[in-house]
Amino acid sequence: MHPKPALLYKIVLWAIFCLFFLPSAGFSRAFENPLTVNTEPRSVEPRFTTYHITVAPLQAITICSAAAAVLNGDIKNTVPDSYLWQINNNGNWVNAPSANTQKDYITSSLTNTSASSIVYSLRRKISIAGVVDYDSYYDVTVRPIAAVNNNTIVAPAVTQFCSTGNPTAITGSAPGGGDGTFSYQWQSSTDNATFNDISGAVSKNYDPPVLNNDTYYRRMVSSGACTTPALSNVVLLKVSTPPPPPSPAASTITICQGTPATLTVASPQAGFTYNWYDSSTKITVLATGTSYTTPVLNAGKNYYVEASNGTCGSQLATIQVKVTLAPAVPQFSQTTVTACMGSTVTLSVQNSQSGVIYNWYSTATDANILHTGSTFVLQNVTSAITYYVEGLSSTGCSSTSRGKISLTVKPVIAVTNNQITAPTVTDFCVTGNPSAITGSTPAGGDGTFSYQWQSSADNITFANIAGATSKSYDPPVLSKGAYYRRIVSSGTCTTPMVSNVISVQVLTPPPAPSPVASGLTICQGTAATLTISSPQAGLTYNWYDSPAKTTILATGTTYKTPVLNAGKSYYVEASNSACSSPLTTIQVTVSPLPAVPQFTQSTVSVCSGSATTITIQNAQSGIVYNWYGSATDANILHTGTSYTISNVTAATTYYVQAVNAAGCGSSARGTVSVAIIPLPVVTVSSSGTSVCPGTSATLTASASGGAVISWYDAPTGGNLLAQGNTYVTANLTSAKNYYLEATNNTGCNSSGRVTVQVQMTKPLDAPVVTVGEVTSSSVAFEWSAVSGATSYLVSTNNGLTYTAPSSGSNGLTHKVSGLGLNESVTITVKALGASSCTLSGASVAVTAATIDNNNVIYVANNFTPNGDGNNDIIYAHGKNIKTLSFNVYDQWGQLVFTSTDVNKGWDGYYKGSLMPVGVYVYYLKAAMNNGAELNKKGTITLLR
Repeated sequence: MHPKPALLYKIVLWAIFCLFFLPSAGFSRAFENPLTVNTEPRSVEPRFTTYHITVAPLQAITICSAAAAVLNGDIKNTVPDSYLWQINNNGNWVNAPSANTQKDYITSSLTNTSASSIVYSLRRKISIAGVVDYDSYYDVTVRPIAAVNNNTIVAPAVTQFCSTGNPTAITGSAPGGGDGTFSYQWQSSTDNATFNDISGAVSKNYDPPVLNNDTYYRRMVSSGACTTPALSNVVLLKVSTPPPPPSPAASTITICQGTPATLTVASPQAGFTYNWYDSSTKITVLATGTSYTTPVLNAGKNYYVEASNGTCGSQLATIQVKVTLAPAVPQFSQTTVTACMGSTVTLSVQNSQSGVIYNWYSTATDANILHTGSTFVLQNVTSAITYYVEGLSSTGCSSTSRGKISLTVKPVIAVTNNQITAPTVTDFCVTGNPSAITGSTPAGGDGTFSYQWQSSADNITFANIAGATSKSYDPPVLSKGAYYRRIVSSGTCTTPMVSNVISVQVLTPPPAPSPVASGLTICQGTAATLTISSPQAGLTYNWYDSPAKTTILATGTTYKTPVLNAGKSYYVEASNSACSSPLTTIQVTVSPLPAVPQFTQSTVSVCSGSATTITIQNAQSGIVYNWYGSATDANILHTGTSYTISNVTAATTYYVQAVNAAGCGSSARGTVSVAIIPLPVVTVSSSGTSVCPGTSATLTASASGGAVISWYDAPTGGNLLAQGNTYVTANLTSAKNYYLEATNNTGCNSSGRVTVQVQMTKPLDAPVVTVGEVTSSSVAFEWSAVSGATSYLVSTNNGLTYTAPSSGSNGLTHKVSGLGLNESVTITVKALGASSCTLSGASVAVTAATIDNNNVIYVANNFTPNGDGNNDIIYAHGKNIKTLSFNVYDQWGQLVFTSTDVNKGWDGYYKGSLMPVGVYVYYLKAAMNNGAELNKKGTITLLR
């Protein structure tokens, strides 16, 4: 039955007390218009109750793809108790997604990627006083988005204007796509960023107005309701302003006659082109660029330059070029000058002018200036050369050519063979009259020679001797020394030649020499070294062994005597070749040597690491005995008649020398050797052992060289327990240390006593058992390996019996299978080591029950985020989780981790820092794939 809107219906029900009225699709009803219904049984007079029903029509909404639809529910006189929006899914009404229990309903974004429209049917379910009804029927049509394409525009032929311009039309392509009908809107912009619609510009093409500024244009095309307007490419119409006139580097330039000028724009601007002209009418462009070099100029001229931006040219800037005259070419009184080699020559410009600079060069074109000035002084000329001189005015203009002057150099003919020979005697004592100094016959020069003899008191400053101009020279009687030389000259281009120097000296007797010591004591069988104290330079010291000076033993400031076994006197004098001093006597005394040290035995044997004392057998009073490490070593190890050596570890030979009060050592060093007896070495078969309480331990050791091993109860001293390689202890109830040493047949003991530890074997730690995987028919338990354990025992009957784990005797897991759903099992585990007394106590009993794995979520109760790759992250585990909320809190209630992803666990970090060791609380809420909802709470212990 489908009621029509706004009509009154009378329905008679004979045995039914409730009326359910379902309208057809497209209608809804509310309790508003009157409807009379008989609610009495058929056997009695009908009783009527009136209800008001309003039938609402189907509402249609059309939206574009990716938009949301807003559905407004019908307004009721009686406010419904509840709302529920539904959507038709292939003929079945199902609950609409998202917030579907409000009066009105907003859909999610509805997307249509097909080529045609899609229709969604929705309705609202309401409840009033327990009566359920449906109203607010909607059909939502989602249209696809139709894109517009081929929207391009083409610029007019001219796009750049100077100051102002009237461009021709911008043409647009015929667009495609959309719904086939198109609307146009042209836009403009001054910055290519913000575009504004152009009023009335709605045609396919657009003719811009007269422009005074740069303007960007684009076209926007739309097509239908469900389309995105398409923007074309951008066209720029550029209006340029004339650039400012260029500023030349100089508005006036002065150049020399016959040279070009270089004209330059100061601070040129990027983007401008600079054009150069030789007339203000700009008939011909001479050059383009920021600078221009003119042709060679002999007269002044004006040049012009403009700046151009490609569209506009600036006003012309004028540059005036002035031309100045060059100075006269330099001239000389003679073009060639002759000079002697090595002499000084002055060259001068004959026609020099005031204010003109004269530069001298080595060639007609060379740019390297040798000298500047009208006069050029040449020192020590050695070869012919030609110079070129250029005049340079104050304005920088050069003469039209360079003047030329040549220098010819004549060689100097040297004088040779200027030698003088000293007289036979040149040294005199107090006074003297030397014979003549003879001179050689010179050669070279021009063949004629002149002589001049000179004398000096210091061999530095020489003066001419008046009248001494002969080939040889005879000095006068002298009372003090003098130096003589001869100078020979020959011709114009020669250099006077100086001879060698002859010294004639007048000497005074030197003082008697002072020895370092007038008396000297030496050791028997050695030589004495006699030395002059503060010897004077220029004196010779002669040594004698008699005052008669019969034979000179040596010459010098020192003299070493032969080996002496008895005392002797020596004599020395100072001589300056002409005069000798008085003799000085030096007495040498000889001291006898002490006896060579001797020992009772040449070799002393000692245990390695112990001490020994070595004593000299023939020690004498007043004699010092020095001990050395070698026969020639100068490093003294010890001084004394005996030497105690501690901790001897290596064989050594010692050398001892006796020294008397005069410092004389014995003729040789006595020797004594120390031999090392090696200590026995103890080897213990085990540095420690472990036994069960109440049992004995067998300790075994060996020693090198057949040494005897002794066992003690203390590291030093103590009681001797036994001797031999093996020792069996008494029965022990606690840990105990034993000590042993070895003694060889020479009485040397091993180095210190060796300690052997006997430990009591303790029971292992009990395993810590946790629950592993649980299924509907089995329970798995697991535990970490116990240090020292070799196997494990499992009990499922509270310790009555123990068996090996299901994973093997040394396995770390045990699985109990064949259980019913929700059936529990309890397990305890023991660890066993190498001996029976290592058996641990039973672990804490752990109970687990089988469960439906589809509704199981497991969170471990501890984890160790230490970066070792094992148990670093804690997860919420489950096979059938649909959605998850996993939150972890610290002891203060601070949320430190949250996750809605079953694959994302907590790594122990909060805000980039690892949290401290402790207990954390987790809350877990999950929805399972079978519709079940689970809530779980527990604790997690963070360990290192």
